Parts: sequence; structure tokens; C-alpha cells
Amino acid sequence: MLEHVRVLGILGIVRSLLAAAFGLALLLKAPSVSLFDYGKNRFELESPIYNEQDGAILSFDKTAFLVVGVVCVALALARLTQGVGVLFCRRWARRFGLGLACFDIFNLPLFPLSTALGLYALVVYRKEETVERFEARRKAS
Repeated sequence: MLEHVRVLGILGIVRSLLAAAFGLALLLKAPSVSLFDYGKNRFELESPIYNEQDGAILSFDKTAFLVVGVVCVALALARLTQGVGVLFCRRWARRFGLGLACFDIFNLPLFPLSTALGLYALVVYRKEETVERFEARRKAS
């Protein structure tokens, strides 16, 4: 069962790096979002009818990019911390992994992959061997 714990730790680190890259891309794109990104031509952009509506849409989209980017980076840091903690068999990392696994089960944007990894993590972290391994690490230190 220890090899499954190691696999979950490595998967957590890889997933955190991918999420951090996605979040940073959103954070870098947010300030430069313009109406040209929506395929508007010059005549539509100069029209007074479009300026009010498009200004509100543009403001909302910039804010959404920032919020989603910050959330992705925060979750990436949490998953990175948990993945490194699992590799060192820290007791808190197993509990934190259980919480992230529950989150993964209900992560609808990444439904099939995230749900499968969440269920796999729940099975591995709840096994008696895994619990004993993390508790043995605590008693040894």
C-alpha cells in the first residue's frame, strides 16, 4: 500500500504544477482582456450601443479571470503541500489528502478524471495499512 501512497503524492505534485500553470496563465491574461478577443470589429467597437454592454461584460470577464486564477493557484499550493507531506509520511498530510479527495469527487469541471482520482485517494488513505504507516511515522518521531 505504501507504493499507492507514493503514487498519490507524486500525482498531487504533478496536478498542483498543472493547476498553478493554468492559474498563472489566467492571472497574466486578465489585465489584457479586450473586446478584440471577442471578435468585435472596429465599427462595432465604436458604436455607442455596444460600449455600455461590452464594458460591463469586459469588466465581469476580467474579474472572473482574476478570481478563477487566484483560486487555481491557491488550490495548487494546497495540493503541493499535501503531496510533499504525503511523500514524507506526515500525519496531517493523510487527513488533508482525505479532504482534498472529497473535494475531487465533487469537482465537476474535471468530472471523470477528478472523480476517479478522488475515489482512489479515499480508498488508499482509508486503508488500515496506510493509517498504521502514518501513525508509525508519528510514534517514531
